[in-house]
Amino acid sequence: MPESEDDLSRRRERGRRSQAAFRKRQAQAIEELRQHNRLLKDGIQKVVNALSGDERPALIETISDLAVMTGLDTPRGTQHSPSLHPENGDITIDATIRDAVPPYENQVAALSRSASSFPAPTQRLNCTMWLDPLRYERFSLPPQDIIPYLGSGSNTLAGHIFWSVMEHAQGGCTNAHPDPSVLVRSGLGHSSPTQNVKASFIRAMVKARLEYRETGSISPENAAAGESDLGMALRDRVETDYRDRGKDPSMWLSCLAVEQRIRGVAGVSAFGMIENATMEAPESALGKLLDNAKCRLYDNNVCFGDGPRWSVSVVDRLFLSLINQAIAIHSRGQWGSNVD
Repeated sequence: MPESEDDLSRRRERGRRSQAAFRKRQAQAIEELRQHNRLLKDGIQKVVNALSGDERPALIETISDLAVMTGLDTPRGTQHSPSLHPENGDITIDATIRDAVPPYENQVAALSRSASSFPAPTQRLNCTMWLDPLRYERFSLPPQDIIPYLGSGSNTLAGHIFWSVMEHAQGGCTNAHPDPSVLVRSGLGHSSPTQNVKASFIRAMVKARLEYRETGSISPENAAAGESDLGMALRDRVETDYRDRGKDPSMWLSCLAVEQRIRGVAGVSAFGMIENATMEAPESALGKLLDNAKCRLYDNNVCFGDGPRWSVSVVDRLFLSLINQAIAIHSRGQWGSNVD
């Protein structure tokens, strides 16, 4: 078996073990939650059974609410109570309205209000609360392919290019672009491993990465698309496919490689101006050229699994105007300082 297939098998085995461990933790958490719920219901039932009927109405109402929410019924002894305050006359507790009701004409009004506003106890809708903590569990391990573009890396030219492509993929650009279905076909159709990946899963990968950038974690619904080494494993398969077809995968530049190439062509000073343009107002000359280049990069990228890639010729063509403009601005600045 080739070395790349051995590596893929090991990754799959690690994935299976991770999933098995996750399911075990999930089952344990669910069982612990069920035990907690049983103890909670037993405790509330004991409180309900301890009611004598002469407690304060607010206390009876609160306990009754807890009993209803946990699917328990209040005992008959709490439906009516004897007098609470003799000096105010005979007062009884009407459980249908959960309030103290004096006799005579007020009781008639209360009974009318109870009949029109509240269902009979036998028609009461009971409900039980059950919280699933795993629904809110978030994953804090970042996908390996975005690590170079987090923190201070997000402020580099490579970081701006990477996150620009992610945001474009989420529809975050109002400029004109080809139809998304066309971009999906061109972005995934260049290699057999990516041809087998659904476009919906690529969108989920993008969403997981943007979510991690914003929150520092990934929600359960995006966890599968945000697994730590998923992008790297797909990249390895794509590069193997390229070599099997006699192609050199290194001719396709990642965001980091794009930055290195522009730095080499433009020179240190002009490249510094280009990098500064990422933080300048988009209305500046370099800002407009950079924004246009980022849009065209999105239109021409192919997916390697660990992020977008571009051919050397595409990068040179898209950044030529930007590099020339930066060199010209730098030269004018040097000429002005020499004149002074």
